Amino acid sequence: MGTFTSAVLGEVQHPINILKEYLSAFKNKCKAAILSWLDQWTKHKRKKGESPWIWIVLEDLALELGYCRDTIFRHLKDLLRVDN
Repeated sequence: MGTFTSAVLGEVQHPINILKEYLSAFKNKCKAAILSWLDQWTKHKRKKGESPWIWIVLEDLALELGYCRDTIFRHLKDLLRVDN
């Protein structure tokens, strides 16, 4: 298993996003991009004192991240899947 640059002692890089690095290392770059975008959005909303709820059209998120709508939908669906 590789090392993650954000987690290497003495080599912390900003912004720290270990989850993004983890997903990228395992070939889930679209999921990493989605999670990173959602993380930044919620931080921005909280900083402004607003509710972190997100309402975005799949086409807009796809355009923002550089993926097609169907790819964004598939990965969001997978990220939201809850196994009981």
